[in-house]
Amino acid sequence: MDVAEKPTLVQLLNRHRVNMIRLARVTRVQVAAVRAMAKRSPVPEALAEQVLSGFETLVGVRYTLQEVDVVLWQEHAGRRE
Repeated sequence: MDVAEKPTLVQLLNRHRVNMIRLARVTRVQVAAVRAMAKRSPVPEALAEQVLSGFETLVGVRYTLQEVDVVLWQEHAGRRE
C-alpha cells in the first residue's frame, strides 16, 4: 500500500465516528498523545500501535502501522531525533 493511499488517524477517527477522548480512554494513553498522533507529530512506535489497537476494541477493525499513515520517532543510537 502506497503512503498516499494510507489513511491518517484523523481520517480513521472520522470514518468510524470515534472521538480522541474515547480512543485515549480505551487505550489508556493520554489524550495529548492521541492528539499529537492526529496532528502527525512523531510518536513512539509502541504508543502508535497502542492507539491503533483501540479501533479493534471500539469498532472491530484492526489497523497496523503498515496500513495507517503515522509519523514515528526515528531512534538512532539510543536517542530521539
